[in-house]
Amino acid sequence: MARLPQPGSDNGTWGQILNEYLTVSHAADGTLKTDAVPSGAIQDNSVAESKLAVSNAPSNGQVLGYSGGSLTWTSAGSSDPSMGGDLSGTASNAQLVAGVVGPTELAANAVTTAKIADNNVTDAKIASGVAQSKITNLTTDLAAKADTAVTDSHDTRIDALESAGIVALTDAATINTNAAAGKHFRVSIAGDRTLAAPTGASDGMRRIWEITASAANRNLTLATGTAGSFELTTNISSPITINSGKTHFIGAVYNASRDRWTVLASQATL
Repeated sequence: MARLPQPGSDNGTWGQILNEYLTVSHAADGTLKTDAVPSGAIQDNSVAESKLAVSNAPSNGQVLGYSGGSLTWTSAGSSDPSMGGDLSGTASNAQLVAGVVGPTELAANAVTTAKIADNNVTDAKIASGVAQSKITNLTTDLAAKADTAVTDSHDTRIDALESAGIVALTDAATINTNAAAGKHFRVSIAGDRTLAAPTGASDGMRRIWEITASAANRNLTLATGTAGSFELTTNISSPITINSGKTHFIGAVYNASRDRWTVLASQATL
């Protein structure tokens, strides 16, 4: 390890020892070697601006930065910078961007009742298997809330109102319909016809008639003005002309208090 010569000793080697000591930080030409002065050897507050190897001259208010491998003087920027990423606003008033908080960001049980807006918990948000005890005023006797049993008389009424299938009607000068026989009636007419008042009606029945004109244009008259007959509504008239080969659909609902079949629809195929 290099050292200074010792006075009164190092006879004959004094110069060599001194040279070894000096070459630790000096080059052969007497100048300091590169990186010879460590930070600990520099006195605090001793490095002036003129000693800095910067790529540009400073302006008032600029700060020292690092860019492209060298020091440079640059603007200090805002004292309240804008946020980015999941934050909006400025540093002094940063806000979460809408939609950035999801299930992974929320701690378990973090959302309390007070944080949930009224009338915002929908059926889809309620887990299955919720105990009855968790619902205020829910009767525990579920049997008391069971639907009323359907009796034989109810079965008969349902069958009358909603009989399935398409019922073929007989073509004649007057076409008769038993409304209790089905929901959808179909007939092909070979001449001008009258659709008589249907029989077997019950309050609230909804029925459809499908009438096709055979071989030529045909006129269909709806029976009106008598008990149980048809009553027309706005933009629906009788008789109805059905073009040859085309089909006309009539939809009506029965009102027992008026004892009439109210025609709600009358449309022909194109």
